[in-house]
Amino acid sequence: METMIKKRIAVVVGGTDGIGREIAFNLALSWCQVVIIGRDIEKAVKVQREIQEQTKNRDIDFLCANLSSMKETDRLCSLIINRYPQIHYLVLSAGTILHRHEITAEGVEKNFAINYLSRFLILQRMLPTLERSGTRTFSSRILVINGAITNGKIYYNDVNLTHNFTIARFVSQQCRANDLLVLELAERIARSGQKGVTVNSYKLGVVKTNIRKNFPWWMYLVVVLILDPIIGMSPAEATQPALHLLLANEYEGITGGLFKMVRTFRRINTPTSTCSSIEQQRIWDLSGNMISKIIKGHDYVDAN
Repeated sequence: METMIKKRIAVVVGGTDGIGREIAFNLALSWCQVVIIGRDIEKAVKVQREIQEQTKNRDIDFLCANLSSMKETDRLCSLIINRYPQIHYLVLSAGTILHRHEITAEGVEKNFAINYLSRFLILQRMLPTLERSGTRTFSSRILVINGAITNGKIYYNDVNLTHNFTIARFVSQQCRANDLLVLELAERIARSGQKGVTVNSYKLGVVKTNIRKNFPWWMYLVVVLILDPIIGMSPAEATQPALHLLLANEYEGITGGLFKMVRTFRRINTPTSTCSSIEQQRIWDLSGNMISKIIKGHDYVDAN
């Protein structure tokens, strides 16, 4: 029976742990063919096997990539596009919190590279496939997993935070950059007249995942002792609204939304500064220029 059903294809970037793993598991239960993207091969093989055994869905694939490298992210996208002619769900969940300042070999601060810039590149490369896969009545859906901070600040003159690197600054910066990316991409899709793909942001508060292993000791204690008892969520609890955004009929055609889950799940009104078309264009151009300098021959500044 399984081989007779044409499954919808879901790509979950960061699907080996935390909320990404939970989303991948539930999409497999929903009878999707799921492509899990992760860096740790041993962990990924284990997760792949567990999902196959627990869901009885054998169509669980794994692709390995280091998302701190834009060149490797670009190669990953080429592999996905060539292997999967249709993509119906794209979940961008991979993230990290590195409390030490680290610049990649390509010249990008590592948190910014993984948590934002790789997402910009993946969306650019995979959007045409998503557009071809969706229809006016059954759109392909993009879900960007983001932090709960709503109105952060981007340090445009120093996104690498070379002169003043703190956890607060890079978390604020990446949250805002991801929000602006979703808003700008949704507007560009709308201007193109494309009705077959939607993009939304799912902004999460405190979730009990392994991302904490990289926290400095003081931050770990604050989260575990103070925040967890008040607003801490398990990955399973945090995943349910994400699945609604991906699968529920009520969200068909909804795009450019920032949805937040801290104590309750709700769509938030974006502050005027966040909605600034000037700033959306600014981060888009900055991102495109950064990618173009790393991957020669690619120009994403004016990509639509």
